[in-house]
Amino acid sequence: AAARVDAALRSVYAKQLRIARDAAVQAFRRAAATGGDEYAGLVEAQRSFARAAEEASRSEWTYDEERKELETTLRAVSKASTDARDAVIAAAQARAGVFALLKKL
Repeated sequence: AAARVDAALRSVYAKQLRIARDAAVQAFRRAAATGGDEYAGLVEAQRSFARAAEEASRSEWTYDEERKELETTLRAVSKASTDARDAVIAAAQARAGVFALLKKL
């Protein structure tokens, strides 16, 4: 019976960690979208996840894998945001170059 209860608790724990990870990623995305300090957003996302995970954890449970998944996801979001920003800048520079050329004509 204890094993079944433990298995059920671990299932709930895994769900709580997914919810905490998703919330941290969304908070980081919002911070990045508003042009805030990306590093501060990253640190805060990691802290909020760690707080939620610690509150949900039993002493014998770890969330190392979930923390690694969060870091990987945050890096991917950051890279996508940087790539999108770079693409917008490159497009603006190309437009400016075209307009400068057209002015010369």
